[in-house]
Amino acid sequence: MEFKKDEYVVLTEADFDMDDQYILGHVYKISRTADYFVAKDEFGSMFNGYQSCRYDNSGKIEWRYATTSERDMYDKENKPCFVGIETLKEIAFVEDSKDDDDYTKEIEEFLISCSVK
Repeated sequence: MEFKKDEYVVLTEADFDMDDQYILGHVYKISRTADYFVAKDEFGSMFNGYQSCRYDNSGKIEWRYATTSERDMYDKENKPCFVGIETLKEIAFVEDSKDDDDYTKEIEEFLISCSVK
């Protein structure tokens, strides 16, 4: 399995101090299909990434898929954007809960209330 071009992900945890190219709690759009994270960074480059952020979460950086409202936030800004540190633990398992529409709606409402305008 691998990250697919145009998927949206949120970086959730790292076991080292990350630089300012990619920031925890931000939503990113994958710019190239690969087994590691490659996405538009905070400076606008589409070709940077982290080989330590693996699709299977076996690397030093963990991630999750972005929710619908997080994808909308990215598209509105057309760049990586902060979705809220408090959301990281709250919705880390949202991917496993996709079938529960009430839960997904509740999570998306929570994200909207946490978003930075």
